[in-house]
Amino acid sequence: MLFGKRLKQGLQRTRKKKLEKDVNMKQKIKFGTPQEWIDWYEKKTGDTFTVPEGHTINYHERRGIITFKPDLKSGMLIVMYVIGDGKFWHDVAEMIAKQNGFRCVATICTRNVDAYIRFWDYKVVKEWKNKEGQRRFLTIDPFGRYATLTYRGIDERTGKDTYWVIQYLVPGERPNLDDLEKEGET
Repeated sequence: MLFGKRLKQGLQRTRKKKLEKDVNMKQKIKFGTPQEWIDWYEKKTGDTFTVPEGHTINYHERRGIITFKPDLKSGMLIVMYVIGDGKFWHDVAEMIAKQNGFRCVATICTRNVDAYIRFWDYKVVKEWKNKEGQRRFLTIDPFGRYATLTYRGIDERTGKDTYWVIQYLVPGERPNLDDLEKEGET
């Protein structure tokens, strides 16, 4: 009987901790004005939010902020900041790019690149290293759209590797692998 009582108390403590964790997770994400989202971002990352020249800001009170600008020469939408719901803003960026005739969306991966690949359900088609030993990837998503992830450099604040990500929006369209490999050699 004592064992059953302790088990029940343990389960109650576990449920209480999980509930507290869920409540705390919800409190971490602020819902409100653009300034509240920016404050949340700066506190979370230690980075200072500035709007890059030529970028447009989109804001949603429950989803956060995205900044982007069109690059007409290369035919892509360049996303610089995503604050808040990354999956939501990913879809928004794709929608804006497609509606405006762009073939690609470019962004920066500041997280672990392997985790990023798993998060977006990319499958690695090819991985190689340049002469400095930095990794580069050609991936494909479940919709048949390719993406390249190219080493960008080390983030000064975190000391972690960052990658340029170019996602092609047209299924089957991808860069020439020979060109990508030659770029890595230089």
